[in-house]
Order: sequence, then C-alpha cells, then structure tokens
Amino acid sequence: MKAPFCQTGRFNFLSYWKQPSTLKTIRALKTAALLLAGSLVSHVTENEIITNPSKPDPIMVSSFPIDSHDCQRIVRPDGKVVNEGTVFPVKPPGDSRGYPYHVPYRAILPLPAECDNLLVPVALSCTHIAMSSLRIEATWMLIGQSAGIAAALAADRDVAVQDLPYAVLKPRLLARDQAITLPPEFLPAKGSVVDDPDAIERVIDFK
Repeated sequence: MKAPFCQTGRFNFLSYWKQPSTLKTIRALKTAALLLAGSLVSHVTENEIITNPSKPDPIMVSSFPIDSHDCQRIVRPDGKVVNEGTVFPVKPPGDSRGYPYHVPYRAILPLPAECDNLLVPVALSCTHIAMSSLRIEATWMLIGQSAGIAAALAADRDVAVQDLPYAVLKPRLLARDQAITLPPEFLPAKGSVVDDPDAIERVIDFK
C-alpha cells in the first residue's frame, strides 16, 4: 500500500481520517506531528498515562483506555494470520474505565522556533499508543476548550501562547469548570503494555 499524504509532507489534510494501514507510515506521521507539536520527546506517552499521570500544567484529565485497533493483517506462509498493531484495552484491575491522566498545556504548544503563537489541540505531542487513548471526541472537546481559553488570554495580554504563564491559565480553566485534578482513588500502575514502534502481534490460526 502506498503511504498517504505524500503531497503534504505526510500531514493529514482531512478531518477524522482513519489510521493508515502500515506501521512505517504511522511512524512517519507520528514523527511529523511531534516535530510540529512540542518536540521529538513526546509529552504524552504510555508512561505518562499509566505510571506518571500527574503534570504541573494540566489542561484536562483524560481517562479513555489505551486501545489500538489492528493496523494490518498479514497471512504467513504457514496459513496463520498476524494482526499487527493490536493493543487490547488497558484498564485498572476491576474497573471498566482507563487510567486517569493529565494532558499538559505544553503538549499543544509547538516549539517557538518552529511556529510561534500556534495551539495544536488535535495533532498534539504524543506517541501512537497515547493517541489511542486521546482519540475520543470528549477529549478533543476539552482540549479544544482549553486551547480556546489560552488563545483568548494570550490575545488579551498581547503575548504568544508559548509565553502565557500557566499561573494565568489555570484560574480561568477552573472558572470554566474544567476538571484538572486527578481522582485520589487511582494510583499509578506498576506494569504496562509496551509502547513499541514495531507494535504488538496477535496470531490467529485459521486452519
């Protein structure tokens, strides 16, 4: 399969496009997004979701389980089919919800040297595994609301969004009833899935 978005530097120009079916393309798209939003060190990863959820600059609390669908199916010479890229829902033991975690303000801020005064609430700085948790409409709504509040505050102060102090943003988020406090009953997990660029394989024998 040919990699999509070749004419646009691997950036998606359509909203709500399904993930491409090759891991090579997924890694290219992820790298491009990280270059735009934040840096090559992702601000939202599996580690941040499961074992290190608290951040000093939260703009929302997300909790949808890590859950990645198959990227492609490969038939092996022995007749077995490999479902590549599958990650089953990752939840706390005995709970139907995912692990709650902070989405930090800096995750939606591009590097000033790359693009100043821009907020990126959708193609934010995250890994493929983290995106499988962030990809829910309610999450986009709350990140978008936070981005809108930050944009208004930055405009009022005539500063770039990267220069807006979190101490100024936080009270306005709370005034708009934005939930930014992690629930105390949840504790970070000791184990997790592997955020592996080669993905996880599940073998099904159709013979």
